[in-house]
Formats: sequence, structure tokens, C-alpha cells
Amino acid sequence: MAFCTKCGKPLQDGEVCLCQPAAQPQVTPVVPVQVASVQAATIPVQAEVISQPAQPNAFAVFFKGLWAIVIGILKTPVTTINTYVQKADAKIACTLIGISALVAALIRWFELLQLNTKTDTSYDYYYQLFGETPPSTKLSGGYIFKQMCLSALFIIAAAAAIALVVMIAVNVFGKAKATYVQGIAIASLTAILTIPAVIIAYIFGLFGVSFFSELGGWVTIFASAVGAIYIFFGIRVVCKDENKLPYIAGLCAVGASIAIYLIGLMF
Repeated sequence: MAFCTKCGKPLQDGEVCLCQPAAQPQVTPVVPVQVASVQAATIPVQAEVISQPAQPNAFAVFFKGLWAIVIGILKTPVTTINTYVQKADAKIACTLIGISALVAALIRWFELLQLNTKTDTSYDYYYQLFGETPPSTKLSGGYIFKQMCLSALFIIAAAAAIALVVMIAVNVFGKAKATYVQGIAIASLTAILTIPAVIIAYIFGLFGVSFFSELGGWVTIFASAVGAIYIFFGIRVVCKDENKLPYIAGLCAVGASIAIYLIGLMF
């Protein structure tokens, strides 16, 4: 016979004493498993597109600025020249000179093509135009191209010489500090009216009537006179002593004339 180890009660074989609660089956606690969140298939999200203003074309901006300078000089020459020379935009100045050189080359081209359509008696006409005798009855394409290049180079060299003369005269006699770029800007002022005047004079000359030829000459004289006044206003911008301004302008005119004469000998 067995006895309960707790209370001493006698127990039959296989009997369980009731003084102890029945053993509870041990239950393994369920530990919550943190399931990693699996990101669903990534859906590309289109970023919000912020509308940016269209960038203006660089050529359009430059042409607009060039056109504003030309119109401004024609309408309000004193005010516009003052701003233009002080700012000294080399791109605009070189463009004006370049257009003037291109027009001179094209006019020389048309003149030589016109000469090729004439007879041998046109030597006198050629001499009156260029001061020299043509190399042959019919001018070759290479000769015509050479004459076009020389005409363009003459305009560019003359503008460069005028700019140098203005800079030296103002710095030496005007006791100012004018830059060469400002000199280029001043030299380019003559192109404002010279370009259309040269084209008009050539067209009038095609009529073969003396009156129209004279009219073309008067248009050219007008453009040259106004161009000289433009240069005077440009020099006044960089010259600080206005009492010396007339003499400095005179020196610039003489120096430019000498420089153009020397350049003409080379061409």
C-alpha cells in the first residue's frame, strides 16, 4: 500500500490523492512572430512636373538687343549712344561692323558681275569704280572673290584703326581712360546709316540716270555726316574734359583719315 507524500493518506495502487490539483498540461506559449511587411510591387510614381518657363533663344535675345540699339540710335541718338558706349558691348559693335563689311563685299560682287556683262569698252567703267585696269575681259570667279574679300577686310581694318585712334586720342589728350572696346563701339556707330545708304546709292546707280546717281551720292553724304556726328557723341561719352572735346574729335578725324589712307594703300 502506498501513502500520499503530502498528507499521508493511504492510497491504492494507481490511485491519485485528491489533496493536490491535477497536473495541468504544460502549454507552450505562443510567441507572436513579427512578420516583416513585404512591400508590394513598386509602382513608379510620376513626379509632379513643375512647368518651367521656356528659355529664350540666345540668337533671338541678341538680335533683339541689336535691333533695340539701332532703333534707339535713330530715335534718341544722344541718350542711346551714351548708354551704348559706356556699356561697350563688343558683340553688338563687331556685328554692326561685320554687317557693313558684308554689304561692301556684296556690292563689289554685284558690280563685278555687272562688269562681266559689258563689252571690252567697259574698261573705263571699271577704272572709274576701282582705279585700276581689269586683268582680263571677263573676270574670273577667283578674282571676283578676292575683290569681295578685300572690300570686306578694308571695312574691318578701317573700323579697327578708327577705334585705335579714338582710344589713343582720348587717353593722351583727354586725360581719360577709354578702352579699345569702347573705341570699337564708337567706330561701329557709322554703320547705322552707312549700311542702308550704300545699298540705296547702289540701287539708284543701276538706273543709269545722272539724277538718280546724284541722289544716291546725296544719300551717302547725309549718312557720312550723321555718322561723323554719332562718333562725336561717342567720343564725348569717354572724354571727361568737354573743353578739349572739339580738338580731340578733330584729332580723331585726322588720325582716322590717315589710317584709312594707309590701309587703302595696302589693299
